[in-house]
Amino acid sequence: MNLENLTELQSIYLDSFTSLPSSINTTSLESILINKVYDLDTNYLNSIIGNNMLLTELSIENCNLKSIPTNILKLESVSLLNLSENKLNSLEYDFLKLKSLQTLFLDNNYISEFNYNLFDLPEIIQVNLKFNNLNSEISPPNDKRIIINQEGNPFED
Repeated sequence: MNLENLTELQSIYLDSFTSLPSSINTTSLESILINKVYDLDTNYLNSIIGNNMLLTELSIENCNLKSIPTNILKLESVSLLNLSENKLNSLEYDFLKLKSLQTLFLDNNYISEFNYNLFDLPEIIQVNLKFNNLNSEISPPNDKRIIINQEGNPFED
C-alpha cells in the first residue's frame, strides 16, 4: 500500500493493520491515529512524524510501544497525545517542547514513576495515567489546575 500521491491528506487512521503503507508522503497531516498495529517500528513512526511537525493530534494506541519515538517530543503543535495501552514503563523524556499539549493519555502502560516536568507545560490540563504501576499518588502544583486520572494504580500507603 502506498500513500505517496495524497500530499494534501490531513488525517490518517490505521486500525488493526498487519502491514503499514510503505510510504506516507505528506507534510500536511494534522491527525494521526494508529490502533492495534502490533509490530509498529519506531523508525517508521519517526519518519512519518518528522515529515508532519504540525500535527495537533497523535494517537498511537495498543501498538506494543516500549519507548516514545523521539520525533514525538518535537511536536510543538500537538494538543492531544494518546499513548495508551502500550508497554511504556518510563516517562524519562523531555516533554517541554510540547508547548501546545493539553491532554496526555498514558493509560494501561507499565509506568511506575511520574515525570513532573509535564506540569511545566503551559497548556496542559489533563493527564490520564489509569492502570499503570504508580506507587504513589500524583498531585499537581497548587498553582496549576490539572486533572489527573490515576485510577487503578497500586498505590503504596
